[in-house]
Amino acid sequence: MILLCGGSTLSKAQLTGNRVNLKYYINKYNIKEMEDKKLSIRSKSQPLKKRFIIGNIEGGHFKCLINFKDGILNIDPYSILDKRTNPKYDVTDPHFDDKGNIIDGDTVVLINANQKNDLYIDLNRAKIGNPTQKIVLHYRTLLLGLNNISIKFRPTVKDYNDSIYSPNVLSSSFNLGLSIGYSFGWTKFTHRFNNNFSITPSFSLGFSAISLSKEPLKKNVTTKYNPSNFVLSPAFTTIIARNDVGITFSYGHDIMFGKNASAWAYQGKRWFGIGVAAGLKL
Repeated sequence: MILLCGGSTLSKAQLTGNRVNLKYYINKYNIKEMEDKKLSIRSKSQPLKKRFIIGNIEGGHFKCLINFKDGILNIDPYSILDKRTNPKYDVTDPHFDDKGNIIDGDTVVLINANQKNDLYIDLNRAKIGNPTQKIVLHYRTLLLGLNNISIKFRPTVKDYNDSIYSPNVLSSSFNLGLSIGYSFGWTKFTHRFNNNFSITPSFSLGFSAISLSKEPLKKNVTTKYNPSNFVLSPAFTTIIARNDVGITFSYGHDIMFGKNASAWAYQGKRWFGIGVAAGLKL
């Protein structure tokens, strides 16, 4: 199961709310898309204002967290590029005239660090027959998670009798790993639900236990009893996910520790793996 994306079912999205704890980036193209669809960023404390715009949107983006509930995207800004709050950001503000006044100030409010934090986008339909409103926002986030490599593709090896073990597919019942990566993707919001898609390049560290009595060996091990040895499997991993369903692709190598570990024919060998993962957004 993938828990990467912050997706939810219809009942959760409408009844309990869903904290999509991802760092979203709203840029000028998103603003243009909203205007074309007659959507806008609004304020709960200033309902008479027609729309809210972002200073210096031509030069960057607007970073925020989003709380999705009952078709409402509650916007929680955490970084705004604005020359009044960041003097080093020297970009001409298209929303101010030569005298320093906000253009169309009676109907338009400029979002900056002094704006009250009660901004939202309403995706609900006024009438049943109206088309479903939707908006796509991109995000990035750091991801720490667990994964299980269910299938490993192993290379050709020889044992101590020069017997050749051709490339094989190993299905492992237990190959747990920890991964950390930087996830990026996009969310499609409507008043009914939010669908999330993500790609997460990451580094993972797998853990497993293998008994030498069932493995090809580079030298003869004379002991009758061979306990399972600990195997560490560092790998580069890519996770592709949609909501709570996804798949992970890994490329790494195995390092065995313990008695007679050097006899293992796959010691230090590369492998390619496919599995599933569960993740936590940071």
